Amino acid sequence: QPEYITNQMEKKLEKGIANKNKNKNASTISNLFFVVFILFSIGCGYYAFYHFSETFPLTNVDIRMDRQLALSEASKYSHHFNTLPKDYYQAASFDVDTLEQHFIELNFGLPYWKNLLLLESSSSPSNSSSNAILYFPYRWTVRHFSEFSKQETLFSFTPHGRLCSFSQIYSSTDF
Repeated sequence: QPEYITNQMEKKLEKGIANKNKNKNASTISNLFFVVFILFSIGCGYYAFYHFSETFPLTNVDIRMDRQLALSEASKYSHHFNTLPKDYYQAASFDVDTLEQHFIELNFGLPYWKNLLLLESSSSPSNSSSNAILYFPYRWTVRHFSEFSKQETLFSFTPHGRLCSFSQIYSSTDF
């Protein structure tokens, strides 16, 4: 019987060592997976940091006009053209013309759109009218309006602060 007990103990001991080796292999594999995953995450973060402006070109737009300046310039033009509604309010927003952006990207490609943005940012108010860009995808839009009135005035400014469009809506009772 002592031989039988010894054989039994040896078998259990061998099984225990085999299980420990299996656990060591499993933990080595999981550790290796986490190391590779962490290195991959760091690589993705590095790539995103240096290529973010290519993916989101709005971050590359040179904005020289802020909200307050847009509101004051619109008021100045409204007084100059005498287009102010009575007791008016002002609202300003900075946005992109997404319909035209999608049209340009789909028909001409993303590089063409990015080139258009680079041309816009390189233009300045001192450029002559022959070199000036006629289309600005990003713009400040200022709206002058009164409560309960259909009359309103819209001014659009380039990110550099130049007036690029103007429109006025009248109510049908004004005529």
